[in-house]
Amino acid sequence: NVLRAVLKESDLAEPTVVDAVKLYESIILNCGGATLKLTRTEPRPVGRIDALLPALLDDLLQRLAAGCKNLLKSTIYATICECFMYNAPLTFHILESANALQPLLVSLLSVDLEVFKRVHEKKMVTVGVTALLFSTPLGELPASVRSMATPLLAFTLRLMDALQNQVVSLIEDEEQHQAMLQGLRESHPQLSEQELRNLAEEIRFEREHGAIGEYDGSEDDDEFDDGDDLGLGGDERYIDGLDSIEKLAAAAAAANDGDWDRDDIGEELDDIAEYSCPLDDLSEFEFFVSRFDECAAAEPALCQELFARLNEADREIINTLRAQAEMFREERLAAEREEQNQQ
Repeated sequence: NVLRAVLKESDLAEPTVVDAVKLYESIILNCGGATLKLTRTEPRPVGRIDALLPALLDDLLQRLAAGCKNLLKSTIYATICECFMYNAPLTFHILESANALQPLLVSLLSVDLEVFKRVHEKKMVTVGVTALLFSTPLGELPASVRSMATPLLAFTLRLMDALQNQVVSLIEDEEQHQAMLQGLRESHPQLSEQELRNLAEEIRFEREHGAIGEYDGSEDDDEFDDGDDLGLGGDERYIDGLDSIEKLAAAAAAANDGDWDRDDIGEELDDIAEYSCPLDDLSEFEFFVSRFDECAAAEPALCQELFARLNEADREIINTLRAQAEMFREERLAAEREEQNQQ
């Protein structure tokens, strides 16, 4: 009841509503037994939160219809997609009974992919739409879903492609960050590890906002003489416990006349926030390829028709995803073998 009240309260700041939606998300992922299998024939626990789904979906759809900014919008769509992961047929039934299934899908397809800024929401939406399309035979999908199957498939492929590119970029950023951190360890041996990490975050923040240039970690860089140019007043006056999230929030607030909207720090939260859910070990690429191939084997004509309607660029994404899926499959099997050997 508290969560429902928060979602219906129009005067609350959107970050508070985002947190409420994330609690809904936690219920679906942790209480619903939403541990997806690579094939739809593998048994999964269902029924745990069936009774909650109608009210939950109604709350999310009402808040979406009331209008919201990008972070809240992406979180709501991700949470609705998690309902399809949990139980696609039941979610279809609930939404169709409320005459909301087709409007929801039309709304989703109209969203710019840039709205989904963070890795977590991208993954949840791509896995959720994959479950929507391939958890039941194509021929048994509701008519409103079948009529939009090709656009939904194309939407998912493009979002997965964006997700893959973002993950690569984040890995590269982290490698650069670790290189900078090692340079700081060598040039500032008197600082503790936490102070070094805080300084590295400050440097990255200032660099990303155009305040300073590149830094190679050496003491000869005039821009970084013991932190003076960062307003730190030398190592002896270094500010302990610098909080990166507060810095980002302050920058966002300054840009919005004191009103902090987490949309304004966007993808930077990916480098700071950590997510933990039962789907962390699931490769969205392997999941998609497995479900798509399962569909192709069971309903070749329908699946071929669906594939043929994609444009060439989208079909090429599937080929790329196959390579990614195979890599993740090999890593997963290797990890499973290692775990078995240790037992």
